[in-house]
Amino acid sequence: PFMAVDRKKRGLEINIGCMGEGKRQTLERIRKLVPAYPDLVDEFCWGTVWDQPGLDKKMRSLITIAVATAQDLPKEVGLHTRGALNHGATQEEITQAIMQCVPYTGIPKVNHAFIAAMDVFDQWDDHDEWKAK
Repeated sequence: PFMAVDRKKRGLEINIGCMGEGKRQTLERIRKLVPAYPDLVDEFCWGTVWDQPGLDKKMRSLITIAVATAQDLPKEVGLHTRGALNHGATQEEITQAIMQCVPYTGIPKVNHAFIAAMDVFDQWDDHDEWKAK
C-alpha cells in the first residue's frame, strides 16, 4: 500500500531519476543551513506528491514546467525541463507545455520559460550530471 512506502527513500530515488545527481548539490548546500529541509523535500514533494498514482512522471514534469512558467520561475523551468527530458518528453512536448501558458500567464513569463528551456536543450549533451542513470 502507498502508506507503507518509505517516502524519504522513494523520494530520493524519484528526485535523482528526474534531475540526475547534479541537482542534489543544491539541497545538500541548504542542509548546512536547515538540516531537515532536504529530507522534507524528498519525503513530501518527491516521495508523496510525485509518487502518487494516476499520472506518469513525464506528465508531472510537463505540469510542473507549466506551473513554473505561470509563476515566472525560469530556473525551475530549466530544472524541470531536464526532468522532463529524463522522463522521455520531447523538446516539442516541453515547448508546447510552455506555449499553452501564453493566454493564461502572459508573454513575458513565457519568454523567460522558453529561454530557460532552450538553454537546457542547447547544453543537454554537455551535461551528463543532468541525466538520470
